[in-house]
Amino acid sequence: MTGSRGWWRLPSVAAVLLLSAAAFGAPAAGQFAETEKVIEKPSKEGEGRKLDASGLTNAFALLVNATRSIDRAEIGGGMVEVNAGRLPLLGVDWEALQEHEQGLFEFQTAAAIKLRTEADIVVGDLEVPAGNVSPGFAGLYSLWLRLDDDGQWVLIVNNEPDVWGTMHDPAKDLGEIRLEHSIVEGGKPRLTIEIEPPEGDTPGTLKLSWGEHRWQTTVAGLRS
Repeated sequence: MTGSRGWWRLPSVAAVLLLSAAAFGAPAAGQFAETEKVIEKPSKEGEGRKLDASGLTNAFALLVNATRSIDRAEIGGGMVEVNAGRLPLLGVDWEALQEHEQGLFEFQTAAAIKLRTEADIVVGDLEVPAGNVSPGFAGLYSLWLRLDDDGQWVLIVNNEPDVWGTMHDPAKDLGEIRLEHSIVEGGKPRLTIEIEPPEGDTPGTLKLSWGEHRWQTTVAGLRS
């Protein structure tokens, strides 16, 4: 009996990560750098156990990519990255979007959309500097959608980057940008972020797609 009771035990962390990766797909090649670093940790018997740090890093990368839509581009001399929950066309958030008529849109089942920028940039007509959390480091922000009374969608840039999708604090807002919103055929089956870098004097594009909805605005480096 003792040998047959192990089936109900919780799976290991590695097993959970592998199952998540198999269910949602692996990240694009080259998105996360591997490392050959090996961590030595003593066991109870006094013998060292070796932990492959690259395996942990890559497994975490698989989990992040399974749950978040991530895109990045070099803008203004630094890397700009945006990520959002890979929310499907079902569930409470999708249903809430279909019924949303006015005000701030909140994600009940995901963290807020996050923006990371290594350079001072301009999103729409709003200046978004690096170093807002700590001088000399990349800028970290959360992004929020709001539908105004006149049917205009707005993108809010907020100085709190790591918050849940229901925790918007307007006192921390940096500013807001009017968004271009359209309904397209053959939309994205999950909420998806895309960044197109600027070309010459033409600004790039920050695009958020979900089902038939598409929101977008311009993004460029801040000129001194």
